[in-house]
Amino acid sequence: MKTTTLKLLAIVTCLPILSAASLPVANAQTPQQNTRNRYPQELVNNYTRTCLANSVDSGLTERQAQILCNCTLREFQNRYTLEQFGEIMQQARGGAIPQAVTEIGLSCAEELIN
Repeated sequence: MKTTTLKLLAIVTCLPILSAASLPVANAQTPQQNTRNRYPQELVNNYTRTCLANSVDSGLTERQAQILCNCTLREFQNRYTLEQFGEIMQQARGGAIPQAVTEIGLSCAEELIN
């Protein structure tokens, strides 16, 4: 996959994840990463599940999806409190691509490329 395509995919894949991240999830526990801000486990589980599904549906391999999802979750938790993350989700639900999503998507796309 071309570098530009991976970067765009990383950004676009985050949007539906942000919209669904506050919904409850019933199953597997996703381990919390060592980050600055710890989000509730239920949100972490749902974010990861939704991210993996959307990433694979968008054309990433399972390995690439795992890298992207781990990176984006880690970056959101490192950069934003739960309250700030909620504000970013609200912006994404409104149809806008928040700057935070673009920055994190581009940063995490670099992990996919390298």
